[in-house]
Amino acid sequence: MKKITLSLCAVFYLIACFLFLVIPEHAFLVGATFIIALAMTILTFYFHLTEIRNFVKSTFGRNLLSNFTAFFLLFCILAVLNFIVFKKGGIWDLSQRKLNTLSDLTVKTVDKFDEKVEMVVFSNKESKNAILSLLELYKNENTSLVTSYYDPELRPDMIAQYGVTVSPSIVLVKGDKKVIVTRILELGITNGLIRLQREEDPTICFNYHPKFQDSTDNGFTGLIHVLKQSAYKLNVIDLLQAKAIPETCNVFSILEPTNDFSKEQVEKLSSYYENGGRIFGAFMPNFRGEKLTNLKKFFEDNGLIIHNDVVIDPANSLESSKGTAPIITSFDKLHINQDFRERVFLPLASSVSAAKDFVKNFHSLASSSPKSWAEQKLISVIAGDVKKDSADIAGPIDMAATITREDAPALMAIGNTSFISNKFFSYQSNFKFISNLYHWMTGQGQLASMNSVVFKEKPLLVSVIEKQMIFYFSIVILPLIFLIVALVLYQRRKFAA
Repeated sequence: MKKITLSLCAVFYLIACFLFLVIPEHAFLVGATFIIALAMTILTFYFHLTEIRNFVKSTFGRNLLSNFTAFFLLFCILAVLNFIVFKKGGIWDLSQRKLNTLSDLTVKTVDKFDEKVEMVVFSNKESKNAILSLLELYKNENTSLVTSYYDPELRPDMIAQYGVTVSPSIVLVKGDKKVIVTRILELGITNGLIRLQREEDPTICFNYHPKFQDSTDNGFTGLIHVLKQSAYKLNVIDLLQAKAIPETCNVFSILEPTNDFSKEQVEKLSSYYENGGRIFGAFMPNFRGEKLTNLKKFFEDNGLIIHNDVVIDPANSLESSKGTAPIITSFDKLHINQDFRERVFLPLASSVSAAKDFVKNFHSLASSSPKSWAEQKLISVIAGDVKKDSADIAGPIDMAATITREDAPALMAIGNTSFISNKFFSYQSNFKFISNLYHWMTGQGQLASMNSVVFKEKPLLVSVIEKQMIFYFSIVILPLIFLIVALVLYQRRKFAA
């Protein structure tokens, strides 16, 4: 019986140590295992107290106890020293480009925090150490910053609590305010901290569209979710009813307009724009002919021409799209998405070009490859028989562009909206691209470019039932099965002997 209890104690201690190393975020499970092991140890000592006393009084027992006490005291001293060094340790970056040192702008941003800021990491174990090492640089600058880690496959409850949709992600929390960062590099994290510091969140106003409430593949509820998680205030305005666009709108956004604007609506746009407002437009090609004459004329009068054509890029597009879903080959030179390394595609995109008198203030934001062209015959796209001819415009073709006013964003247009529809919500690179454009348009003083490591994104596509099965099977059922098998084998060998 004594051997069985001692074996069980050892097994529970090993399981507890294993759980602490593998899933330290499950504090309750790890603690419960340690408590069970400790309780069994106390019971073993209680039932065998006489034997233990005799062992301690022996010469071997006294020497063992003395050595163990000395080792324990030495361990405590080393633990205290390690804690002091870890709490505020020095860092020496020996790399030539100082890639392991935070920029001066980041240090200034971090130093401004006086309240506790929690940086909650959601990633697989492959990226865990790299992300936490990067966050240690932030913690070393300000002890108000604390980190915690969750494996999204093991903690679906925390995913739901924080509203995380992609792994890896970092959730920055300060009080009741939170910002989700999906660009795991210094630029993304520091911009997230800047957004967390804002006294008032910027407001993005949208012209009314029924797709904002549409949760089907064609709707924009996914985009609304992403922008809300980025700490924006969202406001929907119907220009048919509103007297004017409110001055509180940092950006007025027009997504996929289906009907042309009236003269009164255009006048409201012009008044807002002339008073320093910023306008963002996203359009789709109309295969039945141009129907947005007034609205597109407003954009053209202010620098951007949105053509009613389709950009074809057979050399660099989604497979099986026959070139109609071009992948962006080059981004802007304004440091908005310049260092963007992920694939962004625009299914059925129109081209955007500069008006005659606005070339100097025109900036391309997304271009196709040199082998692409702007197809002028939309009937050919419908028929699936697209061939380049003399009437088409040779590439590279701009599919998104902006006009600046005194080096500040003023007007922006994209020749596509389907890439940010719910159908492509799992392709988070599309939404990162559009989020960065909105961040720049709102003009919240975000940083532009920094050096750091980029992690590959992994959309979380696990159902609720699958998440529960993974959790209970890997954490509860499987270890219990191994324990029962071990006990059965032990009993068989004991009786066989």
